[in-house]
Amino acid sequence: FSSYTGDLGELDVDFYTIRYHILTNEFVKEAKALDREVWVWTVNSTMNLYEVLSYDIDAVITDYPKRAQYVRSITR
Repeated sequence: FSSYTGDLGELDVDFYTIRYHILTNEFVKEAKALDREVWVWTVNSTMNLYEVLSYDIDAVITDYPKRAQYVRSITR
């Protein structure tokens, strides 16, 4: 599926959890083509939340959920 992550298409999973620094549009596109969700972890800084929430992901794992909710509310 990706040269960086290996062939994730072979996994029998419903979603991928990945670190935010390897998130790309290509990764999201390929995951969605396989009908898999993308969850990104652990995103704590406001700057990283802005970046991650610009992608078509399904979930963000964070230590600061109120911060993530705020960033999401102003980036919609």
